[in-house]
Amino acid sequence: MHKKRIFAAALAVACTAALTGCAGGTGSREGSADKSTDSPAAEADGASGKGRFMEEEIELPEEMGENGIEDVASLPDGSLEFVVRPEGENARRYRYDGSGWTEAGEIPAPERVNVSKLFYGGDGALYYGGFDTDYVFHLWTQEEGGGINERFSDVFAVPEGEEYGLIPDFVGILPDQRLLASDISEAALYNEDGKRGFVLPQDFLGTDSRSAAALSGTDYYTFYNQEIVRYDLLTGKQSGSFPMPGQEADDFYSWGLFTDEGFLYAAGASGLYRISQDGTVWEQLIDGSLNSMGRQDIYLKRFAKGADGDFYGIYTNYDKAHLFRYYFDETADAVPAQTLTIYALRDHATVRQAAAIFQKENPGIRVDYRIAVEDPREAVSEDVIRALNTELLNGGGADILILDGLPAEIYKKKGILADLSGTLSDMRASLLPNMLSNYLDEEGKCYYLPARVMTPVMFGSRAGCEALTSLDKMASYAGDTPLFAPDLYENILRFTAYTCYEEIFEPSGKIRDGALLRWLLAVKSAGGRGQAKTSFNESEMDRLSVDNSVFLDGFARQCDYNLALGRSSAAAELLTSLDDVMLPFAAVEMLSCEVPVSGLKKTFAPSVAAGINASSGNQEAAGAFLRVLFGDEVQRESLGDGFAVRTDSLESWADMEKDISTSTSMRGTDVRLEGKWPDRQKRENIIGIVRLASVPAAVDESILQIVADGSKAYFEGTESAEQAAEAIGNKLQLMYSERE
Repeated sequence: MHKKRIFAAALAVACTAALTGCAGGTGSREGSADKSTDSPAAEADGASGKGRFMEEEIELPEEMGENGIEDVASLPDGSLEFVVRPEGENARRYRYDGSGWTEAGEIPAPERVNVSKLFYGGDGALYYGGFDTDYVFHLWTQEEGGGINERFSDVFAVPEGEEYGLIPDFVGILPDQRLLASDISEAALYNEDGKRGFVLPQDFLGTDSRSAAALSGTDYYTFYNQEIVRYDLLTGKQSGSFPMPGQEADDFYSWGLFTDEGFLYAAGASGLYRISQDGTVWEQLIDGSLNSMGRQDIYLKRFAKGADGDFYGIYTNYDKAHLFRYYFDETADAVPAQTLTIYALRDHATVRQAAAIFQKENPGIRVDYRIAVEDPREAVSEDVIRALNTELLNGGGADILILDGLPAEIYKKKGILADLSGTLSDMRASLLPNMLSNYLDEEGKCYYLPARVMTPVMFGSRAGCEALTSLDKMASYAGDTPLFAPDLYENILRFTAYTCYEEIFEPSGKIRDGALLRWLLAVKSAGGRGQAKTSFNESEMDRLSVDNSVFLDGFARQCDYNLALGRSSAAAELLTSLDDVMLPFAAVEMLSCEVPVSGLKKTFAPSVAAGINASSGNQEAAGAFLRVLFGDEVQRESLGDGFAVRTDSLESWADMEKDISTSTSMRGTDVRLEGKWPDRQKRENIIGIVRLASVPAAVDESILQIVADGSKAYFEGTESAEQAAEAIGNKLQLMYSERE
């Protein structure tokens, strides 16, 4: 209930920005580490180059493995206390002391309350928290006789006339027994009588558990304005601030904060860092690129220091939990002797997942993942591709190339890519045959292959869906409802590059002769009826609930919600996971669409296309990495950048059950879409579309940008379609010539 409330609030913000898009290496920022400390990491930088933290996974008791972990607390003696809630039973406690597990018994709780929070208070007591069936939060301690002592019930009670009371994402007790409770975008202090005191602003996280916060005595650490701040709870004033450690790309809400012996620790995907209470420089203790901290399929629940001086990371993935121990090994190389380099224009979660797994299996090899453009909204310039081409032609470049956005066929013809036939021979039978056939030459050799596929689907009126896939029908479409919702012409160009891919592009990716002019005419005709513009002024943005955001694939605004509002006659979605179909199915059911969620001419968009540089001196390691990338351990996980390309992995996707939902609405309307995790039949329908996909729509971002830039004058009415097409064609020919 609470998750839905927060998720809906986040989506409402996204949609109110205006159907803007219908909801639907180690960091270097901190500078050199401070070697004045006595940490093992500091010692590892000696002349020997030896010593680093290694990782091992701790086996969980069977009951924990079956039911997951509700919460975990770090106790003063360094042991870890876990709350497990078996279905239909009372919550139970398990303790891990660094050497083994102890079952600590059932947790007494107020009537109708499910335990969901656990923490050690500054007053020396162990506290429990949870919600009752009316979603009122309760906080209590266990008395010596086994009873409970409920605390601050007035603070959490539902105020008269309100639907909800205080719903904390972080709770703590100060040494003087005052309560600190965090809710959404602020934390507040409460005296023992429940009177509210200081209010502390912080960043909204959009989750029901705030791991990115820590209470140490009378100091509260949290995120505010996307940096870590410290509040003095005696004065209610900010007493310090710290920049983000590690990679700036790490999402701040996914970090974990904790304190110990005068240090603040921060754990994120890029590793574990620490800084003295009044320090200015972060020290990296654990490099997250060398272990599971960088995995994309698990989420940090808590990071803590154990009694033995080791560190422990508790991670979860829906109903599955993991406990990792990080111990210092003086004999391990501080930095692995061998490096495997991977180059991509943009970041990919699947590559990061494969890197984390490969790194764990090969501790002697360091994976160096290099990304050309960090900002996902930023266009990739042709200069970036030109510089890479020069490097590759001169026998340089990374060991592994992620070819999304790169001229893969040209690389293949020029001998830049190695033959993968032997590397992937033992798993070829597991790969989607319809997809694979596009990447085999006449001799059955394969030089690059997508590790994921994204699937375009459409839904809505029959005439509208037919028009989405035909330039002529798009140009002549005259339905009562416009084909397209209000949008930028550039987004509609990008959108139709996928929906009409075969009509516009040759298999090589070049635009077909005569197709460019027809494309521009169709977009102007259909887009103009939907009030498309090259840009919107403030008045138009307010009236049409739109803005000037450009989406790289163009799909964001021609979506389920605009269809539900009656602003378009059809919608389409570029599916990257089963999560993406929750709102489309909700729209289909609300409107009783003539065309339900359906595949689009068996088209798929290749994603995470991987190849090995033929000039690489690390052929064996590169091949081993690709076997991880295409192995079931990576493929069975849904990471948001496409569907699995293995048939056996897709079976596990069809079996995937999640208790999640989402909703979206917009101010000024009474339409609300509420989607839930698709049932088995719907999941199998989507997986069936993926299995049949056989036409790759490898849309070239550079070509799209040239078309978008060159067509603005036509869409604005200052030149003819013929003039625009001729100028665009000349620029494209120049680009083709330079690449070849």
